[in-house]
Amino acid sequence: MRSFFALSSDFDLTTVAAHWDSISLAYNRGQQAIILRLFDGRISKPFLEKIKQSEQQQLMGPCRNLWFPDPTDQATLVNNSKPVNHSLIAPWFHLSKQHEIWLAGDDDNATLRYNVSLYLWENHGTTLSQYSLSTVEQIIDLGLKKAQSLGFTLTSTICQCFSLFLDFSPIFYRYKEIQSLWTQPASEQDQLILLSEKITLSQWQHIAQQAVIDDWQDIPENPIALTPQS
Repeated sequence: MRSFFALSSDFDLTTVAAHWDSISLAYNRGQQAIILRLFDGRISKPFLEKIKQSEQQQLMGPCRNLWFPDPTDQATLVNNSKPVNHSLIAPWFHLSKQHEIWLAGDDDNATLRYNVSLYLWENHGTTLSQYSLSTVEQIIDLGLKKAQSLGFTLTSTICQCFSLFLDFSPIFYRYKEIQSLWTQPASEQDQLILLSEKITLSQWQHIAQQAVIDDWQDIPENPIALTPQS
């Protein structure tokens, strides 16, 4: 699928550009701002086709029509019957569990890595800037492998897991305090929320004090307990 698309609007270019800037980020279920890459047609087309009409109208804002090319060189039209200028600042759109599943399902490896990289530079730029670019690339590759080995599949939960790697330890999952919490099946998001509720700041600080750079090479053998996605 091609990544570009065309649009039409009754509003001026400045208004349209400001709207697309306002949906560059969204809140995940943990109320963290993550990148919402709707400017990529490979993501926006299937996502807009699946969500509710009211949500579609919110995300299209001042745009009346979006045209996405299909494999037959024709165009798939997504129409907004009620264009409106929200004049909102990112992030304002809240992703549901189903939204996150749809977005994760449409992410190929390259897109996932791109989104995670953007998230990390946006939220952990100071930490990453301590390393050479080649080392940062290795950290991103290893972190993705570690998060996926733990069983995380959603872009949002992989980013949150990566934050724990960088903020505390690349092997935080090895500590018994963490392992004891991840024995009962729960959703990816709920497993991370559980950590924020049950692990104290002093426990996180203790974990962080033990961290060394070689910990990035450690890959989990078994995933955490997760409930099946319906």
